[in-house]
Amino acid sequence: MPAKLKVIPFVVMLLLFLVFAPSSHAVLTAVGPTDAATQVPAWYQDATGLALAPCFDTNGFCSITAVAQPGFDPALPAVYPTNFPGEGFYFYSTTNSQPDGTLYLGALEFALLPAGPTIPPQVTFARIRFTNRTNNALVAGDYVMTHPFGRDTVTVTPDNIAKHQGLGFTEDILPVNGSFTGTLQGRIGPFLRKATGLVNSPDGNVYVGDSIALVTITGAVAPGVNSFTVAGPTVATSGTTNLFTLEGKVLGMSVTPTTIVFPTQRPAVDSAPSLVTVANLNSVGTLTIATITPNVPDFKVVDVNCLTAPIGPASTCTFNVIFNGAAAGPAARTGTVTIAGTLNTVPKATVTPITGIIDAIPPTVLAHFPDVATAPANMTITATFSEPMLATSITNASFTVLSNGTPVTGVAAYDAANNTATFVPNADLTVGAVISAQTTASMTDVVGNPLSALTFTFTASAADRVPPTISSINPANNATGVRTDLPITVTFSEQMLGTSITGTTIKVSVNGVAVDGTVTTTNDDVNNKAIATFTPTRPLEFGTAYTITLSAAGPVDLARNALTLSGLALSPVINFVTNFAPVAPEVISPLNGATAVGRPVVLRWKPSVDQDQDTVQYHLFLCNNQNFIGTAPNCRQNEPITPTAASVKGIYYASVAGGGMLFTLFGLSFAAGIKGRKKILLMIAVLVISGLFIVSCSSKSSDTPVVPAPTELTFQVDNLAANVSYFWKMEADDGKGGVTTTPVMSFTTQ
Repeated sequence: MPAKLKVIPFVVMLLLFLVFAPSSHAVLTAVGPTDAATQVPAWYQDATGLALAPCFDTNGFCSITAVAQPGFDPALPAVYPTNFPGEGFYFYSTTNSQPDGTLYLGALEFALLPAGPTIPPQVTFARIRFTNRTNNALVAGDYVMTHPFGRDTVTVTPDNIAKHQGLGFTEDILPVNGSFTGTLQGRIGPFLRKATGLVNSPDGNVYVGDSIALVTITGAVAPGVNSFTVAGPTVATSGTTNLFTLEGKVLGMSVTPTTIVFPTQRPAVDSAPSLVTVANLNSVGTLTIATITPNVPDFKVVDVNCLTAPIGPASTCTFNVIFNGAAAGPAARTGTVTIAGTLNTVPKATVTPITGIIDAIPPTVLAHFPDVATAPANMTITATFSEPMLATSITNASFTVLSNGTPVTGVAAYDAANNTATFVPNADLTVGAVISAQTTASMTDVVGNPLSALTFTFTASAADRVPPTISSINPANNATGVRTDLPITVTFSEQMLGTSITGTTIKVSVNGVAVDGTVTTTNDDVNNKAIATFTPTRPLEFGTAYTITLSAAGPVDLARNALTLSGLALSPVINFVTNFAPVAPEVISPLNGATAVGRPVVLRWKPSVDQDQDTVQYHLFLCNNQNFIGTAPNCRQNEPITPTAASVKGIYYASVAGGGMLFTLFGLSFAAGIKGRKKILLMIAVLVISGLFIVSCSSKSSDTPVVPAPTELTFQVDNLAANVSYFWKMEADDGKGGVTTTPVMSFTTQ
């Protein structure tokens, strides 16, 4: 947003943000009850379970809030309206990036507004702010702020520079409709903490920092972004730091785990208990737990030892939570457990979110085999289910086969990879007999829901003794340029028993070393074939020779005929070479760090060489910051471009060659004397005219002249600003997963 700053009274600015507060995702999870004395929430809690209270302590760890203000004496208890500050903090973090000096502030605050029919006198709000009015090197342009709670782009206009307004940005997220829950929609959270851990004060309280010292931090929303970085248009307007000042009083009680997620289960069945530990973080005071209460009947608290006696300094207690969802209601059940207590006469509370999933849907049989009126007497009988099943529930008792009403002996098993039960008879079925296969309700899904039973029948015909073969392999033998991100597939001549095809059936290796991966098999009922897929654990390497080795030992079709490789037109050993990634473009100009580069800027580079002869597409990244964040014209991200071949000065070279020949002939004419000169000059005239004639004829006789591959490519970038530093890189993409990139370079426009 443009940084057009004016001095606005705090109250007016908060009212404006109350109406126009931008939307954001919630990163705080709970707000405590309103404190009777202060009329603001007793605490706010983040997703890690850390809860912070208003920081009123006068021990030096709340130096931002606990300072004398009109109407507030920090030495006395905070009570509204007789002794209450106009502004204070639950959480406060600040720093200055170096060397540019931009100020960062991220805070969760409380303040007073004029009382009204819809606006309470107390408000809380989440604030993110950037300011810089001291750096005389500021120029107009986009400034990208990367901070622990996200990333923002602030635009400084030429008018801001002319009026000496500098850089400014403020985002305040306020409560809605007079409640304190609107603040949960701000971007503050999780609360930042000192990297080495929470800070203990001499009087036994706990804080996220000491509110004075600059410290390294942890807890950023984006992992690893525990810093503040400004990417400005120039080096002088950019900077970074990983040192922050932190203020925030920890509630004094922690609960682990911070959230409880129960696995999916049947309704009205007690889950396994989930153990919860409550810790007294105070090293001096005693924590007394008054109540532990779930807010919905789907969850219950048992085995509580937190209510029997106070919890001593730095001690713990435990209880269990059980999920027992009713049959009625939505599948997903959510709730909270509130742990309320008192620490040194100060009320404390924290909330633990709970989630459970109820699965009351019974599994069904999606497909079965045989699925025709007659089938070979040596056929394996299968049933494929709608969801994963409990393997131990699939037995000879739950999957039965009858031949003209007489039980058939065999072995029932479960193929978890394909959600399929198989029944293999011990001997061929009787030809002409009516076979009845039954999947019973004794089969259950993984949470215990019984199967919707199914019976299917067929008549046994003559046994199938034809062995399966391999129809095709992808990639083919001696293939080159094979993509590195695609699986390897083997297609069989008929449907196969999935459990018989394993990692020993299809082996992939490089230089004799096995490649890790998984093998899965899918039967195609429509085309009566099976496809086995080898999926590498990691993508294959570029430009590398691999070998596929197929084994006939183990795989059988549904009639239990073993795979045969004899007479196979395809070799059981397949060799292929993966795609070569293109060579990264070699930049010619502008050179890295170049200054006073004329506009429009012409980028020049040597083309990428692709060993597979793939067509290379170039993508341009160009921006006024190293993070390549922003909008055109000052920022282009991953933009496909069509370069132009650099100009070839053929005419220049031809004139030089022709001139050399003419100078040579003229030299000979003067060396030959007067009589000789006439003959040589006549020769020159004939040669020139003949050459022109030959050139003219040759240019007309060829419709498709041979054009050599360009040795250099160019691309013109328009609309770049003057006197701005730009960062850029070029990416070469062969369209087959091979991508290479130049280093990130910079230049400054004239």
